[in-house]
Amino acid sequence: MRLTKLLSTIQNGVCQVIIPYICKTICFGVLEKNKGMYAVWTWYSCRDVFHADFPESNHVFVYHKGHTINKLKLFLADIEKSLGIDDNSSLFKTSRKSTSLIIISEFWQEPMHFSLLTLILRYGIEYNKTKFNPNENIKCSMLSETQEALKLFFSGKTEYTGTKTGWYEQFSGKTKTESMKYLN
Repeated sequence: MRLTKLLSTIQNGVCQVIIPYICKTICFGVLEKNKGMYAVWTWYSCRDVFHADFPESNHVFVYHKGHTINKLKLFLADIEKSLGIDDNSSLFKTSRKSTSLIIISEFWQEPMHFSLLTLILRYGIEYNKTKFNPNENIKCSMLSETQEALKLFFSGKTEYTGTKTGWYEQFSGKTKTESMKYLN
């Protein structure tokens, strides 16, 4: 999706796109054209399937029922500040209160970074977080099982040198030494 087309849907800070379906869990989607109309046609509750269909994107729609957009903004800002990202992502309301649009910074557009972003976002929404600390006791198994890689990533080793595109697939159960082979 071209960023100019996506930005044209934002009026007065609210993304005005068709979102015909709602979810019961935390889901991810992108703006797609179907039958001549742009809309969020498909929601993905499984991150692996979402990333298989969209390994790279300049945006993501997040369904976050029960989690306010303000908390999501604080959480994302805290993550990007911790990583020293200067070109921050932008978060927008949509016509559905439980759905937000994130225009992701260039940093997150690399497939492995994008996979990690959706994993961290799911954790933040599920546990109602406004801050992220990779050194804390993380309740989410998909993050806790990659905690050694998370610590390295948040200490500045953000360049991924492997070939896989899924964070959990690459780093689950890996030690610090094993993770260092793929993060510079």
